[in-house]
Amino acid sequence: MRNAAAEVLSQHASLPPSALNALVALLEHDIKSVREAAAEVLGQQSSLSVSDSALDALVASIKSENWSVRYNVTKALSRQSSLSASALNALIAFIKDEGQSVRRAAVEVLDKHRWTLYRLLPTLNRQEMELIYKEYLLKQRSDQIEPFYIQDGVLCFYNAKGLQVVPFSGKEKEEAFKLVVQQAQRAAGMPLLPSKKTGQFLISRLS
Repeated sequence: MRNAAAEVLSQHASLPPSALNALVALLEHDIKSVREAAAEVLGQQSSLSVSDSALDALVASIKSENWSVRYNVTKALSRQSSLSASALNALIAFIKDEGQSVRRAAVEVLDKHRWTLYRLLPTLNRQEMELIYKEYLLKQRSDQIEPFYIQDGVLCFYNAKGLQVVPFSGKEKEEAFKLVVQQAQRAAGMPLLPSKKTGQFLISRLS
């Protein structure tokens, strides 16, 4: 019965919040096919107007052991106009998922919410920094990544509004990220980017 209802709902790309909240709740159902059907419908939605608790549950379901659920939930999140830092943080691990389509969907989300991701960088732990730099930022084409650098304990980058700055939570975090960048560039056989001026640590070229 629940699968039949999900099949009917899948014909609609913009469901009301009440239906979406109910579908998110089904992601924790005991029956695998019900979880998969709910995730598939969510993955087809053009937008997700859900409660904060439902969004938290949706993000948590990215950690599902079921590949189909992970993929469809990630696809649903990629279609959102805005996404919280906590949601992006949860997605970071999935850029190395065993499923290629899940990896692609995770990268699609990160691409769409790049500015939020940049603001998140100074708060990550060492392992998360390494993962996001090696498996995402380092693999971007030069025309896909905006110039950004560290100066005086602050991460600086540019977007349509101009220069944006995000302070590191401490000197230890700043030095950890610098080390991650240097080690990853060496491992990739890249020449270390020179500083344009004293005190500025370049992460990508400014020109």
